[in-house]
Amino acid sequence: MQAIYEECRGILGDQPTPATLTRAVAAAARIAEEVWRDLQDESPKYDCQKGCSWCCHQTVMVTGPEVVAVAAFIRETYSPQEVRRLRALLAGRTEEIAGHSTGERLENSLACGLLDSDACSAHPARPLLCRGGFSSDVGFCEALFRNFSATLAEVTSGQREEPFLLVPKTLFNSAQLGMATAVREFGFRCPPLELTAALKIALDHPDTGDRWLADESIFAQSELQKIDGSYVTSGL
Repeated sequence: MQAIYEECRGILGDQPTPATLTRAVAAAARIAEEVWRDLQDESPKYDCQKGCSWCCHQTVMVTGPEVVAVAAFIRETYSPQEVRRLRALLAGRTEEIAGHSTGERLENSLACGLLDSDACSAHPARPLLCRGGFSSDVGFCEALFRNFSATLAEVTSGQREEPFLLVPKTLFNSAQLGMATAVREFGFRCPPLELTAALKIALDHPDTGDRWLADESIFAQSELQKIDGSYVTSGL
């Protein structure tokens, strides 16, 4: 986390810009990925692979700089028609997920707005916490998707163990925290946001980065609120 903080702080310079925010997020991801590659052999084997998307139906917690970075990637790589189609999808999905916890999203098959044909349509720029999600048992992930409440009860009672790998989860959580800490030094709150809802807002404004730097409340309606122990958004 300290190394990522120092790298991001150096990139941001005297005053962040949309370009340096995107570079800082990329640096945080790069450093964490490098460390994870070195540690993979010491961790349990994981079942995750392209086409496995059970986990892409849960709440994705991101920060403003990550949303700015994902939106920049989409504008650079999608055609105008693809951007319009994605904006429409994100708008509809934002309404669907409003007020729903991860469990409710799983049980109602409410996927992340970036999921396309069981793959992330912005995979190279995916958020930090998405990068740290690994499971050693795809069957457990499918069970969570098909019956979240029952599977969670089995974990609580000790009948099942969660198969999620601790090392990458801790590593990429720390990467997000290190990057956000560097940004917060400029007076930004960097509250947790829900990816789909925040990205919908970002793609509605071509100058999202500048808007966020001028007033980070641009993403206020996508901020995650903890209600009865679960994170939800109010929606738009």
